[in-house]
Amino acid sequence: MFCNPVLTPLGTKLDEGWEGCLSVTGMRGLVPRHRELHYRGVDAPGQRFDRTVPDFHVRVMQHEVDQLDGTLYPRGIRELTPIAFGDALVPREILADN
Repeated sequence: MFCNPVLTPLGTKLDEGWEGCLSVTGMRGLVPRHRELHYRGVDAPGQRFDRTVPDFHVRVMQHEVDQLDGTLYPRGIRELTPIAFGDALVPREILADN
C-alpha cells in the first residue's frame, strides 16, 4: 500500500500490453505504457520510498495510479479493433476469419 505516489517516466519508449481490470469486468485491451519508470511516495506506516522499476511492475504501477486518479485503462486504448471479452485474448479480426 502506498500514499501520494508520484510517477516519473524514464525515457519516451512505450510498450503495448494487454490489460484488464475488475472495474471493467470481462474486457481486455492493448494499452501503451511507459517502458521505464521511477516512483516515490509514502507507505502505510509513513515511511518514504523511492524506486526505479522494470518490466511488468512498470505497467502495474501506471495502471493502479491511473485508477487512483479516476482513469480506467480503456481510456488508454489507442486502437479499438484488438479488444477481447471473456477469457480469450484474441483480437476480433482473428475470430472473424475462423
